[in-house]
Amino acid sequence: MKTLEVYKGSGEFKIVGTKDCSIFEFKNRPKIMVWEMNWNSLFNFFVGIQPKQRLLYLESYYRLEEGLNEGTINNENCIELLEPLLNQFTNAKYKIEIEETNDAYHIIYPGEPTYQNKEKTKHIIWNSIWAGGEPYVYSFQKISNSNRIDYYLKNIKNGQRPQVLIIKTEDSEVEFILDGHHKLNAYNKTTINANIIRITKTNNYKISEERIVKAFNKLEKKKIEPIATSKETPMDTDLRTKLETHIKVIRTLTLGDDSISTPSS
Repeated sequence: MKTLEVYKGSGEFKIVGTKDCSIFEFKNRPKIMVWEMNWNSLFNFFVGIQPKQRLLYLESYYRLEEGLNEGTINNENCIELLEPLLNQFTNAKYKIEIEETNDAYHIIYPGEPTYQNKEKTKHIIWNSIWAGGEPYVYSFQKISNSNRIDYYLKNIKNGQRPQVLIIKTEDSEVEFILDGHHKLNAYNKTTINANIIRITKTNNYKISEERIVKAFNKLEKKKIEPIATSKETPMDTDLRTKLETHIKVIRTLTLGDDSISTPSS
């Protein structure tokens, strides 16, 4: 594990949030928002617009892109290779961890509804919809290039271990793929552990309820695809009501916790 502190970040990218809610911003505008309602059962709400083009272009960071594709980033060179990229984020301390996962990630896309059992122990499917189980990760980008997946799949089967870049805030259950959407899809077609580089923003200062609501209001797309009603999991797609319920409950559950602050008077 390594730690990198960004002092002169451009702020082009920003990630903020609480344990159960994360907001990813691009050029001071929220693009993606996730909140999870972790009581009795887990409802994952992932809303925002899927960009037609990537938010993150690693071509500008040739050595980093090369290292990720070849799987050669390690504790000795990760600071040198990741610092130029993290300088595009806001000033903060970022923890860098390199690891292999034991299970395939389930990838969740914007507008895709998900359910998870309370213990978070099973992958459950209702009407072809993933309903929980760990690990899972949120994706900005819908994958359409199957040739690219096949390219990485061939490399993985031939012994290469390309790396997937994931970002989150400290103590949060919400993780986003920064780079490696095709790679992770390729790993999921094998029994081989995915090679993950996880970046964690460690000094994630508390955000207010107003901040969460304002981010929701600014999102360009606020839609969850409807789910056929199930007697086990009736679904209400009124997202504003769901978000207000989320804020109300976490306010109750986290009294004395600085992860969220109440509205200013």
